[in-house]
Order: sequence, then C-alpha cells, then structure tokens
Amino acid sequence: MKHPSMWIFVLPFVCVAILAGVSINVWQSLVVKQFEDQQSELVNRASALLSQELSYINQIVDFLRVELEVLPPGAFNNQDAWRHAVETKLISAHRLSSNISQLRWITLAGQEAARVNVDNGRVEVVNAKQLQDKSNRYYFIKGRRAPYGDIAFTPIDLNVEHGLIEEPYRVTIRATTKLQDVHGSILGLLVLNFDLNGVFEKLRGMQTDQSTLELLDGEGNWLLSSNAGLEWLHLYGDYTTSLSHTAPQAWQQIKNGSSLSNFVIGGAPSVARIASSEGMDDVFPEKYMLSRVRTDVWKDERYAIYITVALVSVLLYFAVVSSCWLRWRLSEQQRKYIKKVKRDKARVESAHASLIESNRNLVLLQQELVEQSKLSALGMLVAGVGHELNTPLGGLRMTLSSIAHAQKRIEKSSDSLPEPVSRANQAIKDTVLIAEQNLDRAFSVVEQFKRITDNRTQQTLQHFKVSQILEDTLAALKPLRKHYPNITITHRGESELEFYSVAGVISQVLQSLIVNAFDHAFPSGQQGNLTITFSKEEHYVITVSDDGVGLDQSIISTIWEPFVTTGRGGHHTGLGLFMVHQWVTQLLHGKIKAENNPAGGAMFTVFIPINVV
Repeated sequence: MKHPSMWIFVLPFVCVAILAGVSINVWQSLVVKQFEDQQSELVNRASALLSQELSYINQIVDFLRVELEVLPPGAFNNQDAWRHAVETKLISAHRLSSNISQLRWITLAGQEAARVNVDNGRVEVVNAKQLQDKSNRYYFIKGRRAPYGDIAFTPIDLNVEHGLIEEPYRVTIRATTKLQDVHGSILGLLVLNFDLNGVFEKLRGMQTDQSTLELLDGEGNWLLSSNAGLEWLHLYGDYTTSLSHTAPQAWQQIKNGSSLSNFVIGGAPSVARIASSEGMDDVFPEKYMLSRVRTDVWKDERYAIYITVALVSVLLYFAVVSSCWLRWRLSEQQRKYIKKVKRDKARVESAHASLIESNRNLVLLQQELVEQSKLSALGMLVAGVGHELNTPLGGLRMTLSSIAHAQKRIEKSSDSLPEPVSRANQAIKDTVLIAEQNLDRAFSVVEQFKRITDNRTQQTLQHFKVSQILEDTLAALKPLRKHYPNITITHRGESELEFYSVAGVISQVLQSLIVNAFDHAFPSGQQGNLTITFSKEEHYVITVSDDGVGLDQSIISTIWEPFVTTGRGGHHTGLGLFMVHQWVTQLLHGKIKAENNPAGGAMFTVFIPINVV
C-alpha cells in the first residue's frame, strides 16, 4: 500500500469512535439493568407489603361479618339492646388491627345503625342521634351492589369529615360487605375504615438514595410521590400534574404492559407493576407501584460513563496508531500469508464439513437399514408362523368336516343303529365338536398373535377399539398372569369406545404398567385388584390403578428417570417406567402422571392428545 495514512490514522479513528459509541451503549445498558433490578426488587417488596396489608383487611372483614351475623335485630327486645350488642362487638374488633379507624353497621336504606370511631387507640361510640344517612356515599352504593360474601374495596383516598378533607391527611381505604341472617335475608352492610398512614410511611421509607418509590391510582394520579407536593392534588380538582397528563406515553406503557414493566420517564429508566391484593383483583381498584431513578443520580452516572469512555478512547486511539505504524512494513507480506492460510483453512473446513455430513448420512442409513431389517425379520417370522400354523389347522378343519359329513351320511343310511354303534357314533360326534371348538380357538390365537405383532411394528395413527387392544395385551400376558393368580384385572369404560392413535405403542404402555403392578404393587403373593379405565374427555385418558402397597413418596418425583427402582434386590433395572415415559411423551406426544390413591395403592394416568398432527 503506497499511501497508508488512510488506514493508519483515519480508520483507527473511525473504529475507536464506533467502539466508544458501542461501549457507551453497553455500559449504559448494564447500568440501566442494574437500576432496573434494584427497582424491580423495590416495587416487588412494596407491592408485597401493600398486598399483605389488604389481605389482612380482607380477613378482618370476613371474621367480623361472621361475628355480627349472629346478632340480627329481631333477636333483641328493643333497638337499643341490639345496638349495644353490636357496638360491643365493634369495640372488641378494633383490637384486630391498629389501622382500623372506623367500624359501622349501615342499614339497607343507607342509615348508620351503629358506629365506632377509633383514634390512636382511643375508642368512641357515636351516639344514636349523631348517626348519619350514608345512602348517597359511593362506598355504600358499591357495597350494596356487590354479591353477598364479596368484599368491596373503595379507592385509596383521604378521609373526609363534614365535607372537608381532614388535615393532616389521613390516607383511608374502606371495605364493605353485606350481612345476612340464617334465613338468607340481608340485614345491612358492614363498613370498616382503615387508616393507611402507617403503610404509606413504610412505603415512603423504602425509597433509596438512587430510586424513588411511588404509587398511582388507575387514572395516573399521584397517591405517593417523591415530590410530596404532587400527592392527592386530583382530590382538589387538579389533574394536570398526574402522570397520565405529564407523560402520556409512559402512562400508556404502564397501562398496556405486563405485571412488571420497564420504561423511561424523563430519560431515566423506571419500573412499574400492578399493585393489588392477591385474589382480590376483581374488587380492589387498580393501583400501580412505580420506581424511578432519581434525575441527579442518572445524570451523574451518564456523565461518569461519557468521561471514562472518552479518556479510554483517546488512549486507545494513540496506541492503535502507534501499533499500526510499526506494523505497516510487514502488513503486505502478512496479508499474503493470511490469505493463503484462510484459503487452506476454508478448504479443510469444507472437506471436514463434507466428511461430517457423509458420516451422519451413513449413520442414518445404517439405523434405517437396521430398523428395516428388524421389521422385515419380524414380518417374515409372523408370516411364516401364520402360514405354518394355518396350513395344518386348515387341513385338520377339512378332516373334521369330512368326519362330520360321514356321520350325517351314516345316520341317514339307517334309521336305527344298534345301541353300541349309536353310542360310538355319539361319542365320535362329541369328540368332533370338542375338536372343532379347540380348532376355532387355535385360529383365534394365531389371528390375535398376528394382530399384536402388526400393531407393535406399525406406528401409524389408526382408529381402534380400546377393548380390542386391552384384550390382545392381556392375551400376550396370559403366561405371566398364571404366576399371579390372586390378582384380578378389571376393565372400566365403554366397550365400544374408539381411540385414534398409535395402537402398538398404547399396547406396549399398558403391558409395561400391568407388569410393573405385578412386580411391585402386590409383594409375596398378596391378593389385590388392578383396574384399567379408558375415557375420552379433552384427551384420551387411560388409567391403571391398583389397591396394593402404593408408591414410595421418596421416588415419586424421580420415578420417570432411568435406573430408579425400589426392587433393586429383585433384579429390577429401573428402566420399565423410564421407557413408558419415553413412549408416552415422544411417540404419543402425551403426558403421564404417577400418584398414590387416597384409598390406597398406586395410580398411573396417561393423557394422549386427541388432535394429533
């Protein structure tokens, strides 16, 4: 190269500039990820705290509802006696939580029937003349619309006394539920006010020097903010300071995001999640827990990143230029050598790739030939056995038919036969009948053997009756069942039920599960029952259950792993259930579950998808 200034000076400059930009982005992403992890942990802890408190409120309301429903007004001589009993219960209930600020029984007409105020542990029973009509209050309307048994929560807001917001602020949430008597008649509404100032102080104390912790309602208004001046302004009619107004795009990301969402507000990374009480999403108004990196912290972090990357980039640029200048004279020769090495390497890699591909194809071909050889040998064996058995059995059937025909001719040729001849003829007739019955049985066994073999060798989807598969499987196990005479096998389900699946694999699964029950469920010749059930629901379901000793709890979690067995001393390898799991999951694309019956014994349930592509 005659003019190396381009690649010695300009190219390093471009590369270092690109590297600096990438480094800034990567470093900044790492810092953002670190902040987001801290924020995620912060909002999760804060959400858990709020959820725990609201769940406890839910329990308190449920408990108090049960306590008050045993005090229907009709059970007392007069209204004052009833009100005194209710007030006594309400006074006792305030000890359940230090956050309870007010407990009320409100009639269906909206009139307060009993009311207890709690302020810093001091209990005040409101005089009957001071009880108010709350029929137009939103929490009464919401609670009256809610079904019996549900608890309706109001939005978190500030306590209002005589139409004015109480100062200093008292953060309040109200829980309302219906009360009914033993006859199912609605008696009224139980309303509890909870002071959340303590909870909000705990949330505020969870903020860090780097990240804020804030709470918004479902409209994006600030309930808890790093800037205390923004809190609760919507209750005074000021909606311009809400997040939905000042940062509508970020607010939409929060509304449309998952339960834990990452986004940017004002250039700083932020994390938000839906904050509600577990199991109360339908009755608790939507809230959002938000954490943002503080603006000054984010600016300092970015400034440190830019300064550091800039200094390192300058040093790196001069180091690269110096190195390039020293290496310039040798670059051309090195380029030639490198080009030759790359060319040789490419040829070697190409040859190596071709060799790997050829070897892979050879292995696949070998496996395919082995499988074809097995199937071919099995088919020839079945065909040979069938042919060899069908020929003599057919000849025997012809012989028996000829004997029966000869008997009929003898009987027709003489109306009366001597008594000895008649008895002999009848004995021959009975013998022929027995021989024909056994011959039919032999033909049935041969046909069943051929059907089992065909099913085991063909793994194609087909329609089949489950009763036929079970019958064929049990026929193959007939020699083994002689060793377990005390075990009864019962089939449940529709006899005409059809599956559309791989019959041979299902037969193998059934056989393995039955043998497994023989080996493990009934030790020492124990008497027992084995029940096999077929059904068609959302899946094809096959259940094999027994009333034996059951499964050892220590191996249920690992029962499908290879070499796991409780019968190691009985020469069991622990591969039977492993193979069953492989057949069900890999060949049938289903799943299998092992568990103990509550009544005793083990139960294996196989789920096979109905719609198999």
